[in-house]
Amino acid sequence: MSAPLKGWIPYKLVSVEEVLWVEWIYLGDVRLVHPFFEESIAKCKSHAVNSQTFKVLSHVDLLQEWQETIPSTETAAFIFHISRCGSTMLSQLLSLSEQHIIIAEAPILDQVLQCKQLDHNSKKQIFAAVLHILGQKRFEAETQVVVKLDSWHFHYIGLLRETYPEVPFLILIRNPEEVLQSHLKHRGIHMVPNLLPPYLFGLDEETLTFQEYAVAVLKYYIKSIHTFDTKDSRSYICDYKHGAKAMIVAFEKLTGHRFSESAYQHMSERLQRHSKNNSETFKGDQYTAIIHRDSALENLMEQYEKVASKAGNLDIKLDAV
Repeated sequence: MSAPLKGWIPYKLVSVEEVLWVEWIYLGDVRLVHPFFEESIAKCKSHAVNSQTFKVLSHVDLLQEWQETIPSTETAAFIFHISRCGSTMLSQLLSLSEQHIIIAEAPILDQVLQCKQLDHNSKKQIFAAVLHILGQKRFEAETQVVVKLDSWHFHYIGLLRETYPEVPFLILIRNPEEVLQSHLKHRGIHMVPNLLPPYLFGLDEETLTFQEYAVAVLKYYIKSIHTFDTKDSRSYICDYKHGAKAMIVAFEKLTGHRFSESAYQHMSERLQRHSKNNSETFKGDQYTAIIHRDSALENLMEQYEKVASKAGNLDIKLDAV
């Protein structure tokens, strides 16, 4: 079974009359290193196999059986983030190493976590099976898979720790006012009221302004980080204000991975370009809108400062990069 599955990955879940199926796609020679998983998928959709009118489907229960036949790489780290805080740039820096497979906000992982047809234990099992297959070793140099989650996956951080008790969780944060300013320019789907299920943010169906909703979402993220970090020994908080170098050093410290001098040079060059568009020069963050400082935002800032005080405590010299 291993030969037919080589190069094929589960792409999305499909529910037909309450039965869960998995749609597969063939990657060919496309490496999973793009800023977002869907970009990698788009690169291989024109492949002859993927251009057929039929879809390749299997029952979801077969994932656990088939994963045993597929050689995979080590899960090096999960990247949690509150959005607009450097997670895309970090994953892009890590992608420069041929050792890394980057799974960046893969929709199928989100589908598994949110699937109402799966109970808690089934979600753990199916998530692990999907990730094992996504991280299959297709190229000789590949040894590690790094998973960048969606920001709302803080809701599932406990489930993921149960599933991966030894894998480091790198948690990225940023000054909430700066995050809000960024979303005013281009709002993410989690910052649009009720576009995603409100329970993901500890909310009910309620009428809130855009700022009230965004503040409530960020408050849920910060609270989740504080609660989780106080009892977890394999997580580390990185603040955007400390820069990408601090994130890379934290990754090295947590995973034991060491980058070469040439890799550092390539990272420095990559930092000059936009994280989401390699062809665009990064010009820095420029904000002109003014966020109204109300009591909710003041409270959020207080909570952020408490969490931020835990960031940057690795006993290392950050100038090493």
